[in-house]
Amino acid sequence: MKLKYLIASILTGATFSLLAAAPPAEQLLSADTFMVFSVPDLAKAKTSFAESPAGQLFRDPEVKQFKDKFLTRLTTEVSEPLEKALGIKWAEYADLLQGQATIAVTMKAGSGDAAPQFDWVAAMDAREKSDALKTKLAELKKKWADGGKQLKTERIRDVEFTTLSVTEAEFDKIMQNAFPKAKKNASAKSGQGKVEFTFGQADSLLILGSKAQEIEKVLARKAGGQVQSLAEVAEFKSSQAMFRDASVFGWMNLRPILAIASKKASQMGGAAANNPMGASPEKILSALGLDGLKTIAMAYSAAADGDQMHLFINVPESGRKGIFKALAADAKESAPPAFVPADAVQFSRWRLDSRKVWSSIETMIAEISPMASGILQMAMSQAGKDKDPNFDLKKSLIDNLGDDIVMYQKSPKDLTLNDLDSPPTLFLLGSPAADQLSQAIKAATGLMMPPSMMKEREFLGKKVYSFPMPNMPGEENAKSTKNISFAAGAGYLSFATDDAILEEFLRSSQNQPKSLINQSGLKEASQKIGGLSTGLWAYENQAETMKTTLETLKKESGKLEQMLNQDSSEEEKIDLKSWVDFSLLPSFDKIAKYFHFALYTGSVTPEGFSFRYYSPIPPSLKK
Repeated sequence: MKLKYLIASILTGATFSLLAAAPPAEQLLSADTFMVFSVPDLAKAKTSFAESPAGQLFRDPEVKQFKDKFLTRLTTEVSEPLEKALGIKWAEYADLLQGQATIAVTMKAGSGDAAPQFDWVAAMDAREKSDALKTKLAELKKKWADGGKQLKTERIRDVEFTTLSVTEAEFDKIMQNAFPKAKKNASAKSGQGKVEFTFGQADSLLILGSKAQEIEKVLARKAGGQVQSLAEVAEFKSSQAMFRDASVFGWMNLRPILAIASKKASQMGGAAANNPMGASPEKILSALGLDGLKTIAMAYSAAADGDQMHLFINVPESGRKGIFKALAADAKESAPPAFVPADAVQFSRWRLDSRKVWSSIETMIAEISPMASGILQMAMSQAGKDKDPNFDLKKSLIDNLGDDIVMYQKSPKDLTLNDLDSPPTLFLLGSPAADQLSQAIKAATGLMMPPSMMKEREFLGKKVYSFPMPNMPGEENAKSTKNISFAAGAGYLSFATDDAILEEFLRSSQNQPKSLINQSGLKEASQKIGGLSTGLWAYENQAETMKTTLETLKKESGKLEQMLNQDSSEEEKIDLKSWVDFSLLPSFDKIAKYFHFALYTGSVTPEGFSFRYYSPIPPSLKK
């Protein structure tokens, strides 16, 4: 199956899956499933969304004009053309599909150099509306037959299924009617290949798929057949506890993908013979530690006290190396330090051992290319010797790194897109010898630019150094308009492009600000996602960030459209206002009650990397 048709088929199934549901995914699907997305109870999920802050905001009369304009354009430009082409009214099915919803993808590796085969299957439960669904499907099949569409009927395990078949050219025409911009990229040659999907109803269950074989496996599992289920797959079982109370969950087995990548890398290994560094794709994959990846799992839960999300990357410690070994932070105190001010709108603290990271990077480079490793070691040992024979970059720089990385951000100074893109932000590197690290950064930077570009000043007895920010690619000849300043203080080396936030940090030891950590509800909310000592902890004041974002977009929507269309031809340009008219949004104070704060944590276990998110219900919405 060609990739574009696979994607379109998955999107078709996903459209149904957003409306419907299926029996428990792990029991319904076969063991060769490598990716699954499921809504265990769609009716319950709809209710949870309606009661959530986002759902209440969606129904608020204050945003009706903005919402209606977008939905009208979406309906006329996308939904209606698709409905007309397919003869389907999405709304007619929305209330029929009530239970669980699942869409899954299977993958079979191709023999030899053949590409892997991807197929999909989706299943949705109508529950007590099974008869009404059966009537609708019969009407749809008759409409398609009367319209001259090519249909084929067959029985799979004594259940009648219908296959709709259209040519590639017909399919492209349907997609172009819904997405006119696609006409520019459409193939000039009318494809005569077939695009097919099969559908039918087994009891209350609507089943769709790209191949009859995939549907047959679902029916076999539904009937309690001997086909091995996804629930019996060890990699899935290890994540199953995450999904128990989830409103939505997803899971992906990365092993088949990585096996194909490893095979391709092995076939390309001969390229290393012509590479003076001896690096090969196979060595790179191994050194990065990607072959240690097993699965990724995600679960989202909507509850009365707030929304939670859990992402888990399964990389067992026994096989952990490369980037995964480097990024395995220890479980240490990760709450905001006392000097982080209460008006910080974003904050993160990562207890990552920077020396261990550097050691892992050296190991990776040595495994990929011993020659490159030798060159790196020689460059490190000789750096700066021409200016100071006693200078040791590794001892001064790497050995003075610590295990604490802090970032916090304040609201932009003005309501412009430029200020929104680069608000006042402070980065802090913990160090056992911050003053020595500061001198090392100064010396290392001096190796890459003329000494005259490094400026030095004093603030409260601290040395503050600054140099022009490097230009982005494509702007090499432009004059830099911002400086990067850095200084040592309070056990950290601080970096900022805004002098005010840097000076505020340096003053904090003398004039302690009101601290972020003392904000009401913050410590209690943290307990929902592991506490304040997970190794990674982050915060966002969504009320403030959303206020700034919406007010800036209302003010500068014209400039945003210009930026989006900067490199587009006339036929590719986006008429942003006809879709998303920010001028129709109310003043933020009228919708502020729907926004509060969100927390994020990250931790490392023997099984892998766990990331959690929690956004409590805003106080004004609590019942």
